Amino acid sequence: MRRLVLFLALGLAFSLDGRAFERSDWLADFEQVKTALTVNYPNLEWAIERGLDLAAVERRARDRLAAATTDFEARSALERFVANFGDGHLSLTWPAPKPSVHDDPKPAITCKTLGYDDSADTRAIAKNLDGYQALPAAKGVDAGTVIVAGKQVAVLRIPLFNPSVAMCEAVSQEILRGKTSCDEACETDIQRRSDNFFLQAIEDRLEELKARHPDVLLVDLAGNGGGNDTAIALARMLTDRHLLTPSLAYVRSPSRSQQLTEDTATLEAASHGAKESEAAFLKPLLAGLADATRQANQSCDLTNVWNGKPAGCTNLIRGPFFAGGMVAEEIPEAFRAKPWASIASWTAQYRYTDALWKGPLMLLVDAGSASATELLAAMLQDAGSATVIGAPTFGAGCGWTLSDRPTELAKSGGLLHIPDCARFRRDGRNEIDGIQPDELVGFRRYDSPKQQAERLMQKLPAAVLRIARPRSR
Repeated sequence: MRRLVLFLALGLAFSLDGRAFERSDWLADFEQVKTALTVNYPNLEWAIERGLDLAAVERRARDRLAAATTDFEARSALERFVANFGDGHLSLTWPAPKPSVHDDPKPAITCKTLGYDDSADTRAIAKNLDGYQALPAAKGVDAGTVIVAGKQVAVLRIPLFNPSVAMCEAVSQEILRGKTSCDEACETDIQRRSDNFFLQAIEDRLEELKARHPDVLLVDLAGNGGGNDTAIALARMLTDRHLLTPSLAYVRSPSRSQQLTEDTATLEAASHGAKESEAAFLKPLLAGLADATRQANQSCDLTNVWNGKPAGCTNLIRGPFFAGGMVAEEIPEAFRAKPWASIASWTAQYRYTDALWKGPLMLLVDAGSASATELLAAMLQDAGSATVIGAPTFGAGCGWTLSDRPTELAKSGGLLHIPDCARFRRDGRNEIDGIQPDELVGFRRYDSPKQQAERLMQKLPAAVLRIARPRSR
């Protein structure tokens, strides 16, 4: 038994590749993580504002590293340090062993290999309500109706703001047939086609639900971890009120400066010889980019925040930046086909109908609702267009507006993924705070679908009666 214990102890003291545990290596990686967060993390200043004691967080991580005797314990210390920020887009991952190299021919590219989702939807809540009647399956968007407190509630289920594999295949089979590669232009074309198929499927479902003359529309977003800017399009479909997208701030970086320079050059070229209306639209965008470029060239050293001192400056670039582009609203139809349209509006490529639903609206969320789902909920809640019901959302906020470029830790090879933007609500709160429901439901982490539906029904009838439009006599 003693020999076995000694063997296990010695085994834990060595890393998987046979190297002895080196605390100094992990301390070096810890310093690299701190430096990367200091320079590149857009929510570092917000962490201080919300009351996170960065000095204490740093000290606890350093104490855990000092006490670590194995790579596992040291790695856990770094993971716990990163987890303190409560940011769904901030993570530390560890590379998997590299697969052996084979000379097999490359497999054909498919929607699944391109990253489209085909997993089953297991997080829906509303469909488990007693008396729920599902509409016939169509195009991969589930919907149905249920009577609550004598009112007809239409239910639209959105499990993710991304097209499914089936939706992608419906528009891209001919494009991908027999191909073993798909370049950036190919992927962009497929994404655009798939997104518009997705939005059209949602529109079709909304039209089916409207034909039943419901008293309330409930959009089930439980477990929806986000996706892309189709969330903005859906928000605009669901209300006839004036709807603005939240403002964004970008963290300073060489990649951001390059993007600002390229966008400025594109818009300047477009403004030369442009018609009066187009030139007038571009002028304030160029002025905003010029100001943002000046901000990008300034410096801000936030190192002292780890010593418990206030930030004293900001590492964020503010400007004409909003969720969905450089404007808080969709650009005019006349400009949506312009070569520069995607700079001003990331949603200009979408085809959808504004204010398709104009009646009472509820959004169902839970702790798994995150990112783009929080964007949609924030837009509609801030505009007074929807009643949010459920549990506080995850709190992922803004993710990436440029590609994810993780920081590789020099000693361990870990990858630190840091978002590049922060998104702010109408009252100035960082969206990473999550969405607080108007009607709080006490969902628990391990509730079954049946339990979730039962808990929802404790609050749903009163909420429905409060917002349902009166029936004409």
